Order: sequence, then C-alpha cells, then structure tokens
Amino acid sequence: MIAELIERLEKAEGPDRNLDGAIYWHLLEENRAERELWWVELQFSATPENVDWRKPFTSSLDAALSLVERKLPGWVWGVTSPDNPEDDPALQRQHFTARLRKSVVIIRAHAPTPALAVCLALLRALSEQRA
Repeated sequence: MIAELIERLEKAEGPDRNLDGAIYWHLLEENRAERELWWVELQFSATPENVDWRKPFTSSLDAALSLVERKLPGWVWGVTSPDNPEDDPALQRQHFTARLRKSVVIIRAHAPTPALAVCLALLRALSEQRA
C-alpha cells in the first residue's frame, strides 16, 4: 500500500489534492473500513485546502512538516534548494532535497517542490520502519 503511494509521489510534478487525500487515508484515517480511499481522495479534491481536516500536504511545507512531527516524533528534517552542491548534479536546478534523520538513519528524497520532497521522505522512512 505505502509502496504504491511512494510511487505516485515519485511521479508527481506538483501539488495534487488526490495525493493529499491518499496520504491522509494511508497515514491518518482511523475509519478505513468505513471510508475507502477513493472517497477520501474525492473529498480532498472537491474541497478547498483550508477546510477542517483536509490539509494540503503536497503544496504546503508546513502541512508536510506537521505530518512528519506527528508520524515520526523525534526525527529532524532539512530541505535544501536545487543548487545545493551536496545534491546529485543530475538533479540540480530540477528538484529539492528533503532529509529526515533519527540518530544514524538518514532518509533522502528528491522532488519538484519542498512539500513533495518531505512527503516522499516521510513515506520512505515509514516504509523502512515497517520492513
């Protein structure tokens, strides 16, 4: 399940309300038996970002970071710009890099926006924890 969501995030070129709904459903939805993924994605895509629980994880760095703090307490984060010399030269000027760290575990992700990079790094970290 998370692998499919990671794949969708890797392909994302910008903010996506359906992805916001999928992230919510996979990580925060408490009633998965009652609310299916398609329904939650529909609720996110049909409703403005500033309404109740429908946070814009893929477009708001604040929303993405609040999700990291909720799902991975104690982890530290960082986002570097596309021109950072630490980044892979092939990705410079094209992607942001997010880095999540807990002790010696470091998870990196590259994406077109900082919020997408943080979401992707979060899902990769959660996936590794579950493995």
